[in-house]
Amino acid sequence: MLLAHPTWIASHHAALAVQDLPLFGVDLSVVDVAAAVRGCRIRQGLHMHVAAPGHLDQADRGSVRAVPVAAACVLTATRSGLEAGVVAMDAALRRHLTTREQLTEALALPGARFGVGLARGAIELADPQAESPGESRTRLLLSGAGFEVRSQVTITDDGGDIGRVDFLVGGRVVVEFDGLVKYDGANGKMELAREKVREDRLRSAGYAVVRLTWADLNHPDRVIAKVRRGLAAAA
Repeated sequence: MLLAHPTWIASHHAALAVQDLPLFGVDLSVVDVAAAVRGCRIRQGLHMHVAAPGHLDQADRGSVRAVPVAAACVLTATRSGLEAGVVAMDAALRRHLTTREQLTEALALPGARFGVGLARGAIELADPQAESPGESRTRLLLSGAGFEVRSQVTITDDGGDIGRVDFLVGGRVVVEFDGLVKYDGANGKMELAREKVREDRLRSAGYAVVRLTWADLNHPDRVIAKVRRGLAAAA
């Protein structure tokens, strides 16, 4: 789309994709663009939006033809929902591609008018400590269930640092999101063995350990039940 139309810039989740930010829960069959037009236009596979003041000039001066990262995150949240917004915002904040202040300023964009409540909620829940979309989704699931959740916590025992865990729930349950990628390849077995030793130390120190995968996130009730069993066991 951008190659065929040099005056257009990517918007919404298309702008996230162009700027190498993660996508979740978005409609990949639609390309969103912004241009110097007077009104929005929609046709199959394409949504054209009125470019906000300054966005076209910023794109012309930069190497990426897209709306600013903050705008892309906020507009994605308004269109695709809270989870889609948080996944993008977590990554953008972690990579220092935007700030919470810039995200808040983007709420005033005309295109964010509908769904602004979702975008505002996503900004409040965003956490730059998340290291992957899986961690972002896990945190949302746990906090949404009412658990007390801390991200990226370093656990110690009498032998020193055990290591940093993805989440500590209720002070005694370690929750790790496992994308399984780190166990691929020649070093996978060695990494798996290290994880086993680390997990044994956590249990010996009195922590319950719950491991989650992508498949688990599709069944929130099961995740909640696992964590509750962990809390009961740790107690």
